[in-house]
Amino acid sequence: GSLTLQEFVTAVEWFGTLKTTEQMYQLAFTVYDLDGDLRIDAEELYIMLKSILGDAQSYTEQQLEHVVHATMLQYDTDGDWQLTFKEFKQLMNTIDLFSKFTFTVC
Repeated sequence: GSLTLQEFVTAVEWFGTLKTTEQMYQLAFTVYDLDGDLRIDAEELYIMLKSILGDAQSYTEQQLEHVVHATMLQYDTDGDWQLTFKEFKQLMNTIDLFSKFTFTVC
C-alpha cells in the first residue's frame, strides 16, 4: 500500500509523541500483533517478517520459517509458541529500536 501526504504527515506527528522506549516497544508490539490478542504468534511473526522484506527474492519461504522458528525458540520463554509483550521486549532489546523510530529532516 501507499500513504497520502496527509496520512504521512499524521504518522510523522504521531511518532513525534513517542517519548520513551516503552512507548516505542508498545507501538512495535501493536503492529506485530495482527489479531489484537496481546500475543504475537509464529504466523503473525512470519507475516510481518515477509511484509518487512517485501518482495525480496533473496529469502526463501524455508529461510523465513527458520528465522521465525529460531526466534520463537530463543524468546518464547513460556513455550506457548507466542510472544507476550515481555518476551517481545526481550527480542527488541537486541535491535537498536531508537534508530528505527527517528529520522533526520534535511
